[in-house]
Amino acid sequence: MQFWASRGKLSAVLTPYIVGCIAFIIKPGPDLMCTLATALSDGKARASTLMAGLVLGCWLWIWLLAAGVESFFTSHPTVMTAIQLVGVAYIGYLAFGSFKEAWAFGTDACIFFALKKFGILRVSPKTELKGLDLVEHGQDAYASFQFFSNI
Repeated sequence: MQFWASRGKLSAVLTPYIVGCIAFIIKPGPDLMCTLATALSDGKARASTLMAGLVLGCWLWIWLLAAGVESFFTSHPTVMTAIQLVGVAYIGYLAFGSFKEAWAFGTDACIFFALKKFGILRVSPKTELKGLDLVEHGQDAYASFQFFSNI
């Protein structure tokens, strides 16, 4: 009976808490931009799945904080430091992969523009625009993609 008697006090505390959590979930930021980009490129179904995962992740963080997991990390600083070091290593790994991709793209672009500048490319600009498959073989390689075929 005591639980039901204190239910009014509990809802008075939880209602603003839940409203605040929802406000944090729907705020504009990287999550919203990622969801919009996915919706525009891959459709509503994939964007809905992404959004459900993001909301589930936010609620997981909220419930972990409400359960007091933060006090565990406060009382065990070596565990927190280990988790931070793993996070730094992972971000470094991602940065290295991004740098490697950017380096390859930049190198390829420089080589391509150097070859084009010295006239070493094997096709003329007119043939390049018309389509090499059409000029050499008399037909499009991709029949459904006929963007420059009518030049």
